[in-house]
Amino acid sequence: MKTFRRFLKQQKTLDIEKEKRAIAQLHAKPPPDGWGILEFLNAAGVGDGAELIAESFESWEEFISSTIEELYANNSMTNKQRRIILKHITLYNHGLWPKGDELDYIKAFQAPPLKNEGKPWNDEDDAELVRLAKLYDADFGDVWIYISWEMQRTIEEVQERYINLVTIPKCRNDTCEIAITKAYKPLLMNRKFKLDPPFLYIIPSEQNFPLTKIYRSPGDSQPVEAKDVFSKRFQKYRRPECF
Repeated sequence: MKTFRRFLKQQKTLDIEKEKRAIAQLHAKPPPDGWGILEFLNAAGVGDGAELIAESFESWEEFISSTIEELYANNSMTNKQRRIILKHITLYNHGLWPKGDELDYIKAFQAPPLKNEGKPWNDEDDAELVRLAKLYDADFGDVWIYISWEMQRTIEEVQERYINLVTIPKCRNDTCEIAITKAYKPLLMNRKFKLDPPFLYIIPSEQNFPLTKIYRSPGDSQPVEAKDVFSKRFQKYRRPECF
């Protein structure tokens, strides 16, 4: 009885393996144009005996779907050749060998375009963008990937539109001053202190960010000069060419 059960188990295992083999050959990847088994082996650098190895396979489907066990059962190749063949079969089935045109790779893995990608913006789109930016809190963290999917536009599109629609007008309406004191200079006391590199300051232009007008009191409507309001101690830190 034990022998009979063992025989049934072995037979069932063989049937399963045959079925897997048939499915693998049925869905085998076709060869490149002008290629056969021999051309594949030569391109992979199998070396001597490539013709004999190619003749040991009945078809391309049998060759390209070979497993490591089947290759080791083939006596027409050396262990080094088996490793080379298995490596290149795996790369070929995953589309990583032979390397073709980069555009073919991009075309194979390129996602389909979004529904509204490249379309012109209208008032409804702008209102929806502002609503989503407020919903996801665009001022905190990188939320553009979510807004991009909601609006079916690229991340660059929604981010650039938000900057032109909200960020730039907001910055232009802000009133602020920039003060750079001598405190930014590094103090080198001894060789253990790190000497900081020079700082680069980008000062906005008056055209895009107009200077704030100065009034003596909140109720005044007539602006005055800085020298008429600020003390001399404060004025010496203000550069006339900047203010």
